[in-house]
Amino acid sequence: LAEFYQSVATLAVEYRNSENNLYAEVPLKSAVGVHHTQWLILNLYRIGDTNRSSSAEDTSQPTLRLQMRLEGPFRPEVAALVSLGQAWFGVVDKLEASCQPLIHVVPKSIPIQNLVLVPTVPIATLTVAVAPIFIGLLIVGLPFFLPLLVVLGSIGATVGGIGAFLYFSGSSGRVRLGELVSPLVTTFLSSAPGQRVIYETGPRPTPVSVSRAILPTSLWGKLWISLLIDCIGSSSYLLPIVGEAFDLTWAPIQTILIMAMYDNVAPNLKYVSFIEELMPMTDVVPSATIGWLTEFGPEVLSISSKQAEQVLGGLVPRQTSVQRSE
Repeated sequence: LAEFYQSVATLAVEYRNSENNLYAEVPLKSAVGVHHTQWLILNLYRIGDTNRSSSAEDTSQPTLRLQMRLEGPFRPEVAALVSLGQAWFGVVDKLEASCQPLIHVVPKSIPIQNLVLVPTVPIATLTVAVAPIFIGLLIVGLPFFLPLLVVLGSIGATVGGIGAFLYFSGSSGRVRLGELVSPLVTTFLSSAPGQRVIYETGPRPTPVSVSRAILPTSLWGKLWISLLIDCIGSSSYLLPIVGEAFDLTWAPIQTILIMAMYDNVAPNLKYVSFIEELMPMTDVVPSATIGWLTEFGPEVLSISSKQAEQVLGGLVPRQTSVQRSE
């Protein structure tokens, strides 16, 4: 598949008289995706034609309309993950099927909502009463409670992640997850980096090219992602000792993201980002936001100045001249 995907396919429309044969060329890499059905309209030419391109006014050149689809294997690591996922989903489906008789045994007349409501009311009342005291103690003793909060947050995130994994492993959870991520997966698989990541279409793509295919390109999209990157980078100040160890892991990730978004407008910003994440007490430098200002700052200032001129022009009274009539 790797060699075939990089090649140019030549299609022939053959006649009894071979001199009338028509041909069309299809660069597979740019025209057809693996496991994607694509309709193509190709310009046909004869051997010896000097001009093989047609314009919109040219109705004499014949065309060929056909449907193409490439089939090929996954990369070994992707195929292993797909096989593992199918095996896991098969086990979960069998467990769900075995539990269905137990669910039907439970009488439908049991007032489950009333049983849950009985302990919920006193618990909610107690929570509302104790909440101000707890918040006050938390504000006063935040430096002392912070490690405990981090541990509890990690435990909560772990339990929540396991619960979400089990839910989305079920049949109904897989349907819900498919509805949520289907547009993103389709967009990624239709891109050139996505094709190279999933299928054996050539050399593996770099992390920068994959990130560039996923990250937004709009003004507001890049702004939110840049603020999120800088927020994660500065979060190491919450834990002075553990946070610096976190920077060792986050520094290359942040550099890859900044290269994907701003390497074309600020080539040296990736070095600044990597150094400020590794060095202590320099995480306050907003590297990603600096890249956003470099790319969109002049445009935003230009638009703002024009709007300000329009507003001020409407506020300043116009000078009128009065002519005397003799």
